Amino acid sequence: MKKLSRGPIIALSSVLGLGLVGGGSAAAIALDKDTVTLTADGSEKQVSTRAKTVQQLLDQQGISVSGRDVVQPSLDTPIQDGAAVTVLYSRPVTLTVDGYKVTRWTTARTVDAALRQLRLDNPKNIVSTNRSTTIGRQGLSLDITTLKKVEVKTAKGTTVVEVPSNATLAEALKKAGVTFAAPDVASPAITTPVSQAAAVTYQDVKHRPIIAKEELPFRTIEKEDSTLAKGTRKVVTKGVKGIRENTIRQVWVDGKRAKDQKLTSKVTRKPVDEVILVGTKEEQKPEPVKTESKTSSKSTSSSSTSTRSSSSTSSKTSSSTSSKSTSSTGSSGSSATPKAGGYSGSCEASMYWDPQPTASGEQFNPWAMTAAHKTLPMGTRLKVTNVATGKSVVVRINDRGPYIAGRCLDLAKGAFLQIAPESAGVAQVTYVQV
Repeated sequence: MKKLSRGPIIALSSVLGLGLVGGGSAAAIALDKDTVTLTADGSEKQVSTRAKTVQQLLDQQGISVSGRDVVQPSLDTPIQDGAAVTVLYSRPVTLTVDGYKVTRWTTARTVDAALRQLRLDNPKNIVSTNRSTTIGRQGLSLDITTLKKVEVKTAKGTTVVEVPSNATLAEALKKAGVTFAAPDVASPAITTPVSQAAAVTYQDVKHRPIIAKEELPFRTIEKEDSTLAKGTRKVVTKGVKGIRENTIRQVWVDGKRAKDQKLTSKVTRKPVDEVILVGTKEEQKPEPVKTESKTSSKSTSSSSTSTRSSSSTSSKTSSSTSSKSTSSTGSSGSSATPKAGGYSGSCEASMYWDPQPTASGEQFNPWAMTAAHKTLPMGTRLKVTNVATGKSVVVRINDRGPYIAGRCLDLAKGAFLQIAPESAGVAQVTYVQV
């Protein structure tokens, strides 16, 4: 074995010595490092560094930042042992708020924190994602719908409700407790977006169909009749009013009847024409009956026996004839008995009131003190007395009638009410010319 020379050995020793010295120096240098707490985007760690500034520390750790990121303390701040460095990365958040799109940058790492930074954290706002969702460095997109106040005006008053800004007035009415159904009315229309209207007026409208009956007048047809006395009027066909049924739709707005709308119309009964016979036969005036004076009667009674007997027989015959005549006319009331003091008689009187032309030519007035008689001259004035009550009224004959057996007078309503109640309809009366 070949021994090494002393020279190389010394040289190796020198090298080793130097190495030992160098190792001690490196250990001394390592003891000069600073300990720094570094928090990057919420992740914390302890690092040892000889970096002189925060920028150098971040470069050593491979952390790059942009002008939107937040670094605390600032990048040019000197590093000291025990320092804390925080890095907050900025993230893009694309917001669509009530239809309007905008992009904002935020260092928040959750949706809830971002909404607080952007002052959109109203708990009533509708957010398209969970508020606790984490926002990555690449960012995210959010849809936010805010609430809008709308005044709902009804007949009961005004109510203010909050609805999403993308809703319509229909939702505002529903939120106010209003049930909208046709034919209800809203102004503006319920399809109007609340973003275009801050108030809506509601009217509760109801339709109520009814059937309304309407009377149809009948025609009056007059026919001349030569068998009836001139001025006499006789109804042969009583007029009957027709009936029309109208279907009406009543429109009620907020509980009040606003208007009526006619939908259909149908005649359910046709009117019947009234036919009246008008007399054209010339009237013959009754001749007045002469009465014997008391003096003549006494003179006759003082005559001879044969003459008195004859006169008596004649008187009885005349009396009997007169009695039959009175019985056949006075009791039925068809004609008045002319006397020295004027016309008189007794019968049943009725009441009439239908407006129509009278036989005298004047227009009938139901409240006038007038009456109708079949034969008495027009203009004759009679005092009519109710046998039952003793009440009297003076009337003027201006019409012809009545044509019902047993009745001799038709009193105008106003005259009839002077001697009897309307409910009676007829009354037994006596009359005398005045």
